[in-house]
Amino acid sequence: MKMIAITALPSETEEVPAVILHKVSISSLIDGASIKKDGRLLASTNYSGIYEEGEILKFNISKDGYVPYEMKIKVTKNTARLYKVKLNKLPEEENPEKELSFKTVPESASIYINGELKGTGSFTGMFKEGSDISVKAVNEGFEEKVLEITVDENTEDIFDIILMKGIKSIVVKTEPKDAVITFQSKKAGVGKASFDFEYGETAALSISRNGFEDRILRLKVDKDTKTSYTVNLKAKPVELVLSPFTKEVIKEITYQNGRFFASDKAGNLYSANLKGKSSWKFASGNTQNANSAPVPAGKYVYFSGAKELLVLESASGN
Repeated sequence: MKMIAITALPSETEEVPAVILHKVSISSLIDGASIKKDGRLLASTNYSGIYEEGEILKFNISKDGYVPYEMKIKVTKNTARLYKVKLNKLPEEENPEKELSFKTVPESASIYINGELKGTGSFTGMFKEGSDISVKAVNEGFEEKVLEITVDENTEDIFDIILMKGIKSIVVKTEPKDAVITFQSKKAGVGKASFDFEYGETAALSISRNGFEDRILRLKVDKDTKTSYTVNLKAKPVELVLSPFTKEVIKEITYQNGRFFASDKAGNLYSANLKGKSSWKFASGNTQNANSAPVPAGKYVYFSGAKELLVLESASGN
């Protein structure tokens, strides 16, 4: 005989237990936080749900850059409410450090990093990746050099900083404009001369002209030295006036080959050297000379007057 299982239904008089429901709400104070239950995403930022009393709920609230928060709730009348959750930020990871070394040529150069003196000739230090540093090398007599570096994993480990000798171009002018400029016993120019000096170099320039007092322009060249100088010579006082001429000179005095030539009213011809000393004198027949002057040409001096034309040797007067 076959047996059949029959499930008995509750009688009309048997009571069915009541189901009590409660509302649980979660609000994240950080916008965009994910709210999950049992690993399943429920909502972003805000969530509300209806749950049976006695149920155990497990929520996880999270967002990138923040510490995840986990909360466990047993649903009761007292736990059915709004939960406000504030996530804490994850601590920022410190950037790794990188060792950098700096060496200078010359070795006497001072090394400054971000304005702070770090050493002379060489310096090695640790620097955080992502940081910006300014490295300056300074040495008297050389042009300073600055490196601007952003430190990262690809930054070189060693920097060789080679300083170049500083060069200063200087122009010297004179007054009067025909004065001679001499440097290191060599004529550098007349009225104007240009020079290129290295930083740290000293120089003495001599400026001279006949009839003026000599001057020495002394320079110690650095980056602050001026690029242009004008040297004014002071005229010497007249101490003595010499004249080889005994009469009033007619018209102009002529010059050739280191000699002066002139004539006077009496028709006399004169020759004198640059120091004013008479070389020779010749009395011509052109007396009462009114407007004739000697004309030098080569080895001779020509003089034409009312009575005669003379040709004399310029050196001797013969």
